[in-house]
Amino acid sequence: MKDPVGAVTIRTHRLEQGEVMSREPADGCDPRIGRRHFLCVAVIGCIPWPKANASESGLVPRQGDMALKESERASNRMELCSAANPEGVGLQAEYFAAADCTGPAILSRVEGPVELDAATVWPQGSPGSARWRGWVKPPLPGKYVFHADHPGAKIVVARQVFQGGDDAISNQIELEAGRYYPVLLEVHGLNISMTGVRLEWTAPHGMRFVVPRALLYLPT
Repeated sequence: MKDPVGAVTIRTHRLEQGEVMSREPADGCDPRIGRRHFLCVAVIGCIPWPKANASESGLVPRQGDMALKESERASNRMELCSAANPEGVGLQAEYFAAADCTGPAILSRVEGPVELDAATVWPQGSPGSARWRGWVKPPLPGKYVFHADHPGAKIVVARQVFQGGDDAISNQIELEAGRYYPVLLEVHGLNISMTGVRLEWTAPHGMRFVVPRALLYLPT
């Protein structure tokens, strides 16, 4: 077939590693020019490009070190997400008609993990506020950050306050592994926002996820 500019004719030759195009000149063109140029392209495309040894250059860690670190991360994730504390059943949840957690609770139950969907259908109307309280038992020592994206949320862990909302400034709290810490989550204006309520934390290794039920305990 004809080239768009009408200067050369394109023919396709199948090679073992793919298709390579060679061109034959039309009338009036030097036959050596097109041949040499496109055959060089074909040869270059078939030669494997040498790969630099990244570990020898020092740009990246050795594979053994990377495998060890990944194994440690996987072990930490397993400990944080597993039911290592079978007695943990969740937190005491209370829902109020008022928007500020005042007055008698219209619903009281045990919930864990705390994952309240904004689309939840309430038989007797949406509550105006909610409160979750109890104890949390961190599995690893280090600094934790607690989160609740609802703009009316406030979390208190061992007297350390964490404000809710996407743009809230996150504080940190130093926790010891295996100790019980009081935790309180209050959400005001529960029914005026389409944001759900999830009690999450960022663990010492940097991962953020919902606090599992196995690490949440009822108040005493």
